[in-house]
Amino acid sequence: GTVGAQLIHTARADDRVVARELAEYRPDLIVIAFGTNEAFRPSFSAAGFDADLSAQLRRWRRLAGADVPMLVLGAPDSATRLPALQRGEAGDSAACAGDPAWRPTAALAVVQDIQRRRAHQYGVAYWDWGERMGGRCTTIEWTRGAAPAMRGDHVHFTKSGGAAIAALIQQDIDAALRPARP
Repeated sequence: GTVGAQLIHTARADDRVVARELAEYRPDLIVIAFGTNEAFRPSFSAAGFDADLSAQLRRWRRLAGADVPMLVLGAPDSATRLPALQRGEAGDSAACAGDPAWRPTAALAVVQDIQRRRAHQYGVAYWDWGERMGGRCTTIEWTRGAAPAMRGDHVHFTKSGGAAIAALIQQDIDAALRPARP
């Protein structure tokens, strides 16, 4: 990943280059993990993010082929103390009970909803990162304790937090691949 990267940045790569990379790498899974930086943009537009995500899902499907599975990682829980980010086109976000100064950005739930809907629409797997963390405002707990799982900015994960998320996603992928019992 690249610090500050947004979904719109992926459109800058030439289709021929992306197709060549996909042919060379032959991925078993394409993971699309965007949304947090978009939710923190003061000028966030739900319509713009929706259009960008739809366009990129169609593009990657076209370039990778129908045989390559894709997974959208829903934006994780995060929070801000900046009032300008706590308000947006969807209204004001509610304060977190554990620390009322912190709130998710007004756009976070919108981003997650768009990701969920578009993944379903395009037949792409969706992993609800925020829910697997424990739901809305769990970032408060993830930043506390002797070995916090998130940094004090309530956005970025520590090494132990990254390991915890990796373990959760691995558990869910393993469970999804396990044959159903009759």
